[in-house]
Amino acid sequence: MIRIYLFPLVVLVLMLTTGRDLGLAQEQEQECLGTGREEGKGAGLARDLLCEGKCPDGITDCDVQQSTNIHGGTRKWCGCPGLPEPDTCHAVIITPGPGEGGGPESTVCAGGTDCKPPRKCVRKEESQGRVTDSRGPEVVYITCSCK
Repeated sequence: MIRIYLFPLVVLVLMLTTGRDLGLAQEQEQECLGTGREEGKGAGLARDLLCEGKCPDGITDCDVQQSTNIHGGTRKWCGCPGLPEPDTCHAVIITPGPGEGGGPESTVCAGGTDCKPPRKCVRKEESQGRVTDSRGPEVVYITCSCK
């Protein structure tokens, strides 16, 4: 008899925890959009993320979030405070830490659980030309989407 009562309880708990986690990830993915921006070339290259949208609370603006790994490397993405990096397709700026050998930053696409096979999370670059004049730095915008 205990099994009969326990089974519905287990199913309910699984539905609530799984549904809540999926709901937050989907809301964050739908609300926060990030575009990578690269300006310049070589040693003068500057990278940043442009974030758009509102967090699930409807008040807080999406902003750059950052995590640091045990090697001192960082990952930056557009998201909401207190929420983890989404597992859906999005742009990330990665800076290798000293424990990983260091090196330059790179803008990559990460996640992709929302991409149904054979589609994958891919990077798309769009050049906006030069900032000031023909000698100014070139600006490139980077987006990630399922293709």
